[in-house]
Amino acid sequence: MPIERDYFGADTSTVVLGEGVEAFLAKPKPEGHGPYPAVILGHERYGLVKHTLDLAARFASYSYVCIAPDMASLWDGDKEALNRGDARLTLTEDQIKFYMAKSLDYLQTQPYVENSRIAAMGVCQSGAYPLLLNSIRPDTRVGAGFVSKTVQEPAGNRDPLSPSSSLATFLASVVGTRQSSTPAAPLPPDEALAARLSRA
Repeated sequence: MPIERDYFGADTSTVVLGEGVEAFLAKPKPEGHGPYPAVILGHERYGLVKHTLDLAARFASYSYVCIAPDMASLWDGDKEALNRGDARLTLTEDQIKFYMAKSLDYLQTQPYVENSRIAAMGVCQSGAYPLLLNSIRPDTRVGAGFVSKTVQEPAGNRDPLSPSSSLATFLASVVGTRQSSTPAAPLPPDEALAARLSRA
């Protein structure tokens, strides 16, 4: 779990969510004007590293509480290699739902959080994680995904970026962006995902 950093406008800490799960929590600083809306932030494939911490702190600087669960909390692999990008963390849909739901449960018990205004956001590998959370927890209000490649069916359960089995119960508003690896070769619209969302 990363060491807390000194961020302008954000009070940050490591919190324990239970069952061996930890998370990075960023709250607006100074406190006293809450309760605040909140965001559950999924991390990229590198685990819970500086980029995710910086995003969480930025949310806090704009008067949002942000929690980023460490989805490698229960993984027994080499976390330093994961952080470098030399190892891969493979999560099932059930594991993703578990980590995201633990974060939602934590936020809903905090007096400084406005429970009716909790959203979820994913970046890159976690771009579709808000969809998975909302499929089991309709009390999330918005799902935002930012992915760098098209959302596809998992290949051998290697990369569960497509929660197609869960979209039928997806209830929140959704905002998403994606891009190709090179600006000169933009990806076509993901018509399969759009069709699934239209049926949800």
